[in-house]
Amino acid sequence: QTAEFFFNRRRHSDIEFSHWLREVKTAQTVHQLFSDAMPAARLQNDPNPTIRTMAAKLCRLARIHEYVDMAETKRLFERLDRSRGLLVSTFHSGFLSISTYFFVMAMPDPYWVTRVARAGDASSNAIVVQDSERAAAFRTLKALTAGKAVLMAPDGRHHGESSAVAMEVLGIRTTVSQGAAVLAYESNCDTGWIGAVRRGNVFVPEYIAGPRRLAGEPYPAFRDRWVAFYAERIEHSLTCEPENLVPTSRWSWPHSSLWR
Repeated sequence: QTAEFFFNRRRHSDIEFSHWLREVKTAQTVHQLFSDAMPAARLQNDPNPTIRTMAAKLCRLARIHEYVDMAETKRLFERLDRSRGLLVSTFHSGFLSISTYFFVMAMPDPYWVTRVARAGDASSNAIVVQDSERAAAFRTLKALTAGKAVLMAPDGRHHGESSAVAMEVLGIRTTVSQGAAVLAYESNCDTGWIGAVRRGNVFVPEYIAGPRRLAGEPYPAFRDRWVAFYAERIEHSLTCEPENLVPTSRWSWPHSSLWR
C-alpha cells in the first residue's frame, strides 16, 4: 500500500512497478547502512569483543568519505553568500545522514540544530533543543546574525501546536514547525534546502536557494512563501527517481495519523 502510494505519485512515469520497487529497496538498504554505521562507530571500544568486531566490519563497509563527492560539495558551499546568515533546511527523510555529513564537513564554520544532545555536542557548534527551545532559538538567531550557516529540520514532531504551521504534501494536510520561518524573518538571512542524491555509486549535494524576507514584508506573507518552498522541496524528494527515494520517519506513513 505504501509503495503504491509513492509509485502513483512519481514524477518519472516511464518505469515499471517491479523495477521501481527494486530500486527503492536498494535505496532503503543503502540509507540504513550509512545510518547504522554512525552509532556503530561508538561500539568499536565495547568490552564485548564480538560487538567490537561487528562494529568494525560495519564501519569498514560504510566509510562515507569513499562514497561522497566532497570536492564538488566544497566548491558549492564556497560559492554561497553567507554574509547575511544562511538558514539551511532539510527533512527527516532521504539520505539524511549523507546530507548532514556534507553540511557538517564541508560548510565553513557550520552550526546545526539537533533535538537531543549527542557525544561531542557540548564542545561543537551543535545547537541542542532538548533542554530549552527558547535558548536554542536565541543561539540560532545569534549565529545567523553573525553570518553563520545553520542547518535545521523543521519537520520534527517535537514542536507544539502553538508553533505549528499547516501545509500540504502529496495531497495530504500536515504541519511543521514555523520556527525556521520565524528565525529567517527575524534575522533577515538567506535560506536554502540541502539534500543528498546518488549518481551511480557516489553521493552529491543538492542545494536549492529559498526565499528571503522582502523589504517591508509582514511576517505572515514571508511565512507563507517559506512554507510553500519547504513543502515543494519535500514533495520533490518524495516523488524523485527510485534510487533516491527514502521515505523515513513520519513520511513513510502516508496512510497514518503520523503524517498528519
